[in-house]
Amino acid sequence: MFVENIFQETEGRVLVYFYIKCSNCSYCLRGEDNLCLYFKRIGFEEWGEYAEYIKVPIKNPIPLPKQLDFSVAILVDAGATTYRAFRKIYPLPGSIMAIIGIGGLGGMVIQIAKAFEVQVLAIDILDEKLTYAKKLGADYILNFKDIRYKDINNVRNVLKKNLNINYVNAVIDTVGSNDTLSLGMYTVGRSGRIILLGYGKEKSLSISPIKIIYDEIVLEGSRGVSKWEVYEILQLAKKNLIVPNVTNEYKLENVNVAINDFRAGKILGRSIIKFD
Repeated sequence: MFVENIFQETEGRVLVYFYIKCSNCSYCLRGEDNLCLYFKRIGFEEWGEYAEYIKVPIKNPIPLPKQLDFSVAILVDAGATTYRAFRKIYPLPGSIMAIIGIGGLGGMVIQIAKAFEVQVLAIDILDEKLTYAKKLGADYILNFKDIRYKDINNVRNVLKKNLNINYVNAVIDTVGSNDTLSLGMYTVGRSGRIILLGYGKEKSLSISPIKIIYDEIVLEGSRGVSKWEVYEILQLAKKNLIVPNVTNEYKLENVNVAINDFRAGKILGRSIIKFD
């Protein structure tokens, strides 16, 4: 009856949490659904997405508040996933956070950071992405190409000379390559935190143990999102502190166009598939 009443209040409008958890392992029992030992994901291990109808467990739908439209569906992934990474840093207002890789994830981190009065340094290799970052509220921008092919140890000099920044307090890396990890290591200050949110084709990454030990740098991963974090990110959207960074919309019959645009780097933020 409780679930039925919630769905009635939202006129049947729901979002779908994409992790199907076992509800029995130690991680599920303490609310960390995303770390479930036996999880399945809708659209990966289970059928879903690119379909007009999908079947999900009754625990997975999340009521969609009336004042929000369906574009907030991206917050279940890009929004809540970046919110989880942001929470791991425990940033103080006025601190500086570097976000490496400005896209669907990076664009959401910028908004979340600004909602909590954190300064943002946006880093990418494409000028159009950095222009987009400024529109989202980034305080500083830096093209990685300015330092990528130089001595990575010189990154602090680049920050000081170009932006008048000595170092940042934390880094969220949405790319997860050897280049970006090295950049994060030499950008963050002592006792800083680096959160790996993305990963690419590289199977292993190189780190400097001396750098981590001497500067007491914390390197941590962040995987997916728990269901309660989806509810929290929706509260930020309800208060207009963040907006879904949807930059492209496609009809279902044009889904292959959407995929090709993504591969070609034509999507600045997130894209959505709309049904007529």
